[in-house]
Amino acid sequence: MDVRTYAPFGEGVFLTTDFPSARIASSDILTVLPSLEDGRIINKGMLELPKKAFSQYTELSSHHQKRYESLWNNWVSK
Repeated sequence: MDVRTYAPFGEGVFLTTDFPSARIASSDILTVLPSLEDGRIINKGMLELPKKAFSQYTELSSHHQKRYESLWNNWVSK
């Protein structure tokens, strides 16, 4: 999938990465965030998500991180 890449910057605000366009496997997608009608581009290179979308992002990121920590802990304990 072709995606735009952003990195977290603050509460609901994201900055474009050094490589703003990328191609990734669909299995690497946590979720599809709302359209830009619900979020807004603050200026070139910045994106702000509404509170609900940012809460979903935070929850999914936390779940994803815990999954990788669990996989790592299982691998280390063997």
